[in-house]
Amino acid sequence: MINTSEGVLLRKSGFDLYLDFCEAVESTSKTLRMLEGNGKNWKIKSVFDRVFEFPLDDFKVDHALLEFLCAFSCSNTKNDLEMVKVISDYIPNGQSLIVADARSLKLPVKILLCYMHKLGTLLLPYKFTRPIEKALDAYEAGCYCETLLALRALDDRKATDKRGKNYDPAEKANRRVFQLGAKMVLASTWYTPEDVTREDLFAWRSHNISMKDQGRGNEISPLPLFSLAEQLHKLYPSRMQFDLDEWKKQATKQLGAYGGSIGSLLSDVMKLGLAADDAVDRFKSYVVAKWTALAPDSIDDFQIPQTLFDAGCDVGGAYSFWLSLERDWLEDASYTNDKGARLILGRLNLYLFVYLPLWYKENPKSELPYPDSPNKFHGRVFYNCKGEAENRPFSLTEFLTRLGSKINYGYMNKLKVFFEYLMSQKFNVPGCTGLVQPVYVLPRTKKYREVVKEVLLPDHLLFFVEYAYSIENLFSVLLNSRRLFLKARKLTEKNRQLNMDDLGYVPFIRWRGKIYPIKQLNAALIDCVQVRGREVINPAFIRLILTLMEGGMRTQASQWLDARSYDRHATRPFYHPDQITMLWLNTDKIHSQGMYVLSQVKVILMLDRQVEWRNRLIKLGCKAFTKPILYDGKQTKWGKILPVFSSNPDSGMPISDSKIADMWPVLCLAFQMWMRDGGWQVPDMVKLLPVKKRSANQSGENPFFVCADVAESISEEDVKVIKPDTPKRYYAGDYCPVVLRAVVTPHGLRASFVTAMSTILDIESVTRLTGQTLATVMYYNKGFRPLQKKIGQPVNYIDLIGHLDYEATSSPVLSLPSTLTQAQRLERAKLAGNVDRVAAELGLISINSAQRDDEALNGMQIIARERSLNLGVAHTHICPFNFVCPREILEELGGERHCSRCRLAVFSVFNISAVAAKRHQMAEEQTRLMTQLEHYSKQHSPSSAELRMLETEIKQHSLDLVGWIMIEESLWALIQDIKENKTSQKILVQDAAEVLMQIEQFPVAKGSLAEFAARLSEVKHYPRYSSVTFKADMERASRLLLARQGDLNAAICKPPSFEPHEELLSLIHQAADQPGFDLETFHRLLTGSDTSSWIDLLSQKAPLNLLGSEIRP
Repeated sequence: MINTSEGVLLRKSGFDLYLDFCEAVESTSKTLRMLEGNGKNWKIKSVFDRVFEFPLDDFKVDHALLEFLCAFSCSNTKNDLEMVKVISDYIPNGQSLIVADARSLKLPVKILLCYMHKLGTLLLPYKFTRPIEKALDAYEAGCYCETLLALRALDDRKATDKRGKNYDPAEKANRRVFQLGAKMVLASTWYTPEDVTREDLFAWRSHNISMKDQGRGNEISPLPLFSLAEQLHKLYPSRMQFDLDEWKKQATKQLGAYGGSIGSLLSDVMKLGLAADDAVDRFKSYVVAKWTALAPDSIDDFQIPQTLFDAGCDVGGAYSFWLSLERDWLEDASYTNDKGARLILGRLNLYLFVYLPLWYKENPKSELPYPDSPNKFHGRVFYNCKGEAENRPFSLTEFLTRLGSKINYGYMNKLKVFFEYLMSQKFNVPGCTGLVQPVYVLPRTKKYREVVKEVLLPDHLLFFVEYAYSIENLFSVLLNSRRLFLKARKLTEKNRQLNMDDLGYVPFIRWRGKIYPIKQLNAALIDCVQVRGREVINPAFIRLILTLMEGGMRTQASQWLDARSYDRHATRPFYHPDQITMLWLNTDKIHSQGMYVLSQVKVILMLDRQVEWRNRLIKLGCKAFTKPILYDGKQTKWGKILPVFSSNPDSGMPISDSKIADMWPVLCLAFQMWMRDGGWQVPDMVKLLPVKKRSANQSGENPFFVCADVAESISEEDVKVIKPDTPKRYYAGDYCPVVLRAVVTPHGLRASFVTAMSTILDIESVTRLTGQTLATVMYYNKGFRPLQKKIGQPVNYIDLIGHLDYEATSSPVLSLPSTLTQAQRLERAKLAGNVDRVAAELGLISINSAQRDDEALNGMQIIARERSLNLGVAHTHICPFNFVCPREILEELGGERHCSRCRLAVFSVFNISAVAAKRHQMAEEQTRLMTQLEHYSKQHSPSSAELRMLETEIKQHSLDLVGWIMIEESLWALIQDIKENKTSQKILVQDAAEVLMQIEQFPVAKGSLAEFAARLSEVKHYPRYSSVTFKADMERASRLLLARQGDLNAAICKPPSFEPHEELLSLIHQAADQPGFDLETFHRLLTGSDTSSWIDLLSQKAPLNLLGSEIRP
């Protein structure tokens, strides 16, 4: 039983109440006497004895007296005068009290009420605070019940905050459990551990949420129910009356918190005979924040079908059918965090099984069929209806809007994915046949060209990394030297900064041949854990940050690195720390399985040191670090993990998001101060920001402003302000709390890493470092385009940027699936078991090889059979083995990799242009090799062995060329087949007919301008398929255009370009904007063998009319 009222709740009355009151007064007097005898020179006891003088016959012990005593003991100081004026109405001897005496009486009254709670006489309200007096600690066993004393042990009473130093994280967490747990115990019948029930815990959670729903969230703190239950089970494992894991599971699904209210909702609606529209308003106060309770895994507890059946509405069949489909989807989707999916299904279920039945009961003659199956859930009726509101129910979007629930892209897209699942996986199930996607429109989503997170500039990032490594080295020293660690702890007891000169160890940074010492460090960065009473420094935070800075992985993936597998293919002792090796990410937010990324050896070595630290704690007796734990405490596809960054010695959990959020701004501030003290210019990395005002229904939103909000100006109405009369707050005026916020968040470190790496590496290489897709890397790159740095701003910038953008590489009319998109769809199809169908939609084929055995499988068969394969992607095709050739393939192809002749390569009709570009590259290389061989044979007399080797190389190259020709012709034949309807295969893109109309073959004359332009277009889209010969042609063309402009020095002396096609395109655009430029003349000059024109051009210092009419100013 709990007391959720604002006053005292009595459990006894009459003479029993009087006897307990007398016993409590006598016990309180004894406690005060012991305190006085212990050296306390108080007048408290004399005041108490004068007021509560025995015998107590004149006292009228009833609810009013105890209510007054409770209010009096917790009253604000400024209300003391008013309380003294009425005290004689309740206490016979109170008329002689002055204000000072009344204030002295508050502590004894609190002790008195605690004694009465221990006797089982009453339950105190949540607002009641326990008596706080250090001298009382030795005698508190008398006035506290057993459960409260157990929680009292969590407060180690260090009082470390008294000199301005923050509590350490473990102490802060324990104090919070004790302080809030004490308020709950005094307001509950939890006198012994056996009295703590699961129902009471659920009731407290329900009360907490109810207070927030009423806009009174400031009157009750978030209750640490999980930690409270864990602590009691830890202290009394055999005395607790409920299973901890089962309670956690139910509490996570919010059954107990919401079951009572939702379960009684339908009954209330039926009894009152409310119409459907009125019922919606009734729902509004119950379920807006409780959607997941109506998810398919928990909705059965509310017995909705039975309640509706008793009222004359039979939805049992529809209820069972819809829920079976929802459960199948959740199981197949296997979301790591399924809250979003369960939330939208909860919304859908309330609409389908509560609102719609009530509406049809009210409108029995409606011609609209009830959507008892998905194929009857018509989107323009039940999802989003724009017609007249008469004679129809609310659509789902209208229903949610009426409830006050936010409709955003993320949740509604989950609903769309659910129906897509039904269309692709349940299309043959009765009730899903002929299903048309009902979610035909989604709310707008904010799409940005690049990530909106702030990033560190590359130079600052490199310097920050060196600074963090120095701090990590300091922590390693403190870990290995007990003397220095204890000295550091002593120095930080009274100071917020650790002075390195006083410590006797000065970390430093070596930067470009110079030494830069770090003279002091913020004490808040020194995080410690306790194992069996021994305090040990915890370097997990700084090492996690270094992992993010040096690797660019997701923060959560780094937090959950497994100590048993992160280095499964890493090489350490044979490489320099800056060399590259492999790091295994065992979890990922996007991928369905773990993956390898490239990482520096020094990152692996740092992770090794973190594993050594956790092993050291295991030797000290930390058993939690030896037990694998569930990812985020949930049953997921990732199984159990031994985290590298384990930080909680009680649970083994990795460093928490909250600790990262607390310590990251402190590290940024420390680095900023150090940089500025050294005379370097560095932008502000932290800001002091006000706290955001939170409304009643904003429990899931970020309570803080971000630094970007400052630039947009913060409205005064959105800022949290604490008034002087706020309960338990004593300020002279309005008080606005502020927090330290970092400009660049830990998530922004990923964008910082990608931006920095993109200045020295191509995009494909960056993807191998971070594990991201090409599109994601481009999204996270906030730097400048490499081409802009190389050639400056071109004249025709609009055309050039259209070529550079990833989104503009395909036709503006069509949206052809790239090999990356095809591979992603195949990955999903493997899990769903419909590879053949997706392969038909994408026009995927494997070309048969002449060397193929009858029983050998081709690429598509391998993909369909092996679900664990990691697909590799090139412009031309997909490789089932990620371009790591199996042994049998190497044997078939003579020990070399030849994708054009491999039976495992998978090609698509949509990639015929890439195949043509590859074929063109191979043909140009073949011509070059033949010319070089002919020239070599004329100039030298090669031996027979050399000739055989050269012939073998030419033959292999020729076979590759023939292979690509065969693939191109096969794809073209398939396209012709589809166009002439000779096959049942269907290609599904945005507009298949339009695609097929625009895929044509156009012959061009050898050596013509059209051939050069077509080849340049191919290289523009597929730069990797440019041959040495064509690169030379593009270099010559660029030099010719530079000479035409009069820049002869650049034409003669400029080094070869890294991206010659981009430079050439920009120069052609620039030349085309000038009068007199003729492409035909330009091409003849470029390909002609007569060098006289070149000589004439180079002999001048001004532009000539060789490429058209003379240019005049």
